[in-house]
Amino acid sequence: LLNVLGSNARPKPTFVDLTQPNAVTFAAVAANLENVGAGAYVGAAPSIFSRQVLEGALSIAEIEGRHCGFINSLFNRLNSQNVFAEEQNAERPLTVAEVQA
Repeated sequence: LLNVLGSNARPKPTFVDLTQPNAVTFAAVAANLENVGAGAYVGAAPSIFSRQVLEGALSIAEIEGRHCGFINSLFNRLNSQNVFAEEQNAERPLTVAEVQA
């Protein structure tokens, strides 16, 4: 995706204080990141007008979804729950503000 976007790519995010005291809190942070990621890609898709960029974004979104399902199952949550613990039949697009929050 970075290769396709080139100079239009957003800066790589910096993550601060992600060290977790144990495996359970690590998995909880991972669940949040993965579930936000899945919704973020769905939310961004309508704004992508390049077929090549859209293909790259959707391929990443699919992997995010797989990660979400696996991590959700670790917490005995439904595989279809989003970051807000809403059960869904399709991923709810997240807004830019929701992703940033």
